[in-house]
Parts: sequence; C-alpha cells; structure tokens
Amino acid sequence: MRKKISSGREQYGQVFVDVWANLNQTERDRRIKWLKRHTETPLYKLGITEELIELAGLIVTEWALPPECEAASIVAQRRGH
Repeated sequence: MRKKISSGREQYGQVFVDVWANLNQTERDRRIKWLKRHTETPLYKLGITEELIELAGLIVTEWALPPECEAASIVAQRRGH
C-alpha cells in the first residue's frame, strides 16, 4: 500500500524478514530463548497485521525463524501456518 509523504512521493510500508543464517550465535541463542518462552515473535505478539503495517507506511523487520521452529510469526502467517 502506498502513502504520500511530505516530498510528494509515495511511500509503501513493508515487512522485511531478516536471515537466520546471517545472525551471530549470541543473537540466535537470544531469539531461541525468547521463542521458547513466548512461542511468538515480538512483532507477532503485538497483534499488528502485515496489511496494517503496510497501510501505515511503516517499514519493519520480522524475525526469521530458526529451522524446525513452530513459533507464530508474520512469516508463518503469510505461508498459511
């Protein structure tokens, strides 16, 4: 979805997904600990849909999930899980 910004250009909101393989081990461990405790990514936990993020013109990064992870995320929602 697009939105006009002060310069007159149109801006689109978007949800980007980071790449699990590019994370250092400390960050991977931190995220695994979070996902085990909460079973949802922080962005999913907020309850904001991808459509609303786009309509608002926000640009955010969603966590990529580790392999074999069943946590709820906007990415999993996209894939119909």
